[in-house]
Amino acid sequence: MAMLRHSVKKLAICVALLIFCGNFAHASSPPLSPSPQPESGPDLDPEVTMTPPKSYGAKKIVLFPLEVPAYVLRGVTYPFLELSRLMERNRVPEKIAKYYLHSNVVFFPIIQAGGGDGFGGGFAMQARNLFHRGYKLMLYYEIFTDFDQRTAIALSTPPLVHIADQPLTMHFGAKFRDKNNAHFFGVGADSQQIGEANFAYDRFGVGIDFDYPIIGELNVHIPLALSISDTKQDSDNNHPSVQQIYTPSELVGFEQNLKYFVFGIVLGHDTRDFKDMPTRGGLQRFAFLRNQGLGTQQFNFNEYRLDIRQYFSLHTPRHVISLRNSWVIQQGDNVPFNLLTVLDINSPLRGFTSGRFRDRNSVLFNAEYRFPVWDYIDGTLFVDTGRVFHDFGDLSFNDWRYSVGGGIQFFYRHDIFFRLQAGYGGEGVKMLFKFGPAL
Repeated sequence: MAMLRHSVKKLAICVALLIFCGNFAHASSPPLSPSPQPESGPDLDPEVTMTPPKSYGAKKIVLFPLEVPAYVLRGVTYPFLELSRLMERNRVPEKIAKYYLHSNVVFFPIIQAGGGDGFGGGFAMQARNLFHRGYKLMLYYEIFTDFDQRTAIALSTPPLVHIADQPLTMHFGAKFRDKNNAHFFGVGADSQQIGEANFAYDRFGVGIDFDYPIIGELNVHIPLALSISDTKQDSDNNHPSVQQIYTPSELVGFEQNLKYFVFGIVLGHDTRDFKDMPTRGGLQRFAFLRNQGLGTQQFNFNEYRLDIRQYFSLHTPRHVISLRNSWVIQQGDNVPFNLLTVLDINSPLRGFTSGRFRDRNSVLFNAEYRFPVWDYIDGTLFVDTGRVFHDFGDLSFNDWRYSVGGGIQFFYRHDIFFRLQAGYGGEGVKMLFKFGPAL
């Protein structure tokens, strides 16, 4: 019993000591209180405190749907991440950028597949300071497996003269294309995929363009060009030639060598921060072009083009919404069938093959969401809708075509290396792969 009383007494002494020490610690330094700041020291930066803003959780919840596509694509593109990391360890992007940005003369490959044109490749050359006098030269050549060939040359001059302290510059350009197995499905919004036929054409154009900034970002362009177009028969094992299933009235100008003098005016207002991968700003462009026949007046026509694009950055510069609306209006009784406005994968109505819809007029709407996947890889989701029509009286809510899809693009410093996209519009999945800077 004496031993028990002795143990209880020792326990009471320990408890008393703990209470005394706790009260002393509480009086000398209250728990959870921040260390006092020196009076002469700087204020704390709220951006580096550990406490997030009150709206942080709500913001993450609201913006989470924007991140879902990136999570999906990260699993698919993970091998490309490892490849990009390997390239980065070997400083490949830096070397490419140094070569491309600091070399006076640059060569780069061009590779393309899909889109109804098959597989092709070639090269491009760019000189930024030709003759050391400020001239810029671009050469381009590409050939496809069906021997479709494209070539182009563009030369820009330094300012010819200054008018009201603004430079007047001139651009010279020439293009040639020899196209086999071009697709024709008939004219009109109700044309059917089953009506596909083929034709071939040669097209050549050469001209000059005078460029003058009027005020701010508003520019005026005056194009003067000679255009030659020649269509001919062509067929393959799967599709007949156009004259076998379409009437002469539907094939205006077929098998005729048509020469045009093209002139007009183009007004452009460009506030985009980058040309290849804009994150904000917009582009508005209106063009009037007169196609005056040489040697015949039968196929004269006017063309009006309106193109409006706007870009919006979301919560980071790499989350971008782009919107586009474009119109093409052609006036003339006999517009050649191969020069009619086209809605297809290149217009872009990305769920339909090249040459899919043709008529004198067209309207197109595009909406695209671009988002980061990895350091050098962005994903895209898009919705396209458009319609061709003969006259404004034919324009209705019927026969609009829709396509949805997405893809990925590889870039460095706002320059696109290559992109892969897939679109679906009800006629099968259409794939498009392009390697090389946009031309």
